[in-house]
Amino acid sequence: MDKPVKIETKTIETFRNKKTGQVYADQKEANFDLTAQPGDIVKDVTIQVTNKGLDLLQKVMRDANANKPKS
Repeated sequence: MDKPVKIETKTIETFRNKKTGQVYADQKEANFDLTAQPGDIVKDVTIQVTNKGLDLLQKVMRDANANKPKS
């Protein structure tokens, strides 16, 4: 079995009120919004792949395509 490849990423979490559009600094601040009803606060997650991670992903894909049997 092939060894798993670890790709460098950065994860950004944003908490916001989906009714008012207000963005909070963190989850703790969002929890203190007494005007928000249950389900109003949502968490948006963004995953950013670093340049080093993209280079590694390209290498893995090239290797995978090179090892593919030609039809």
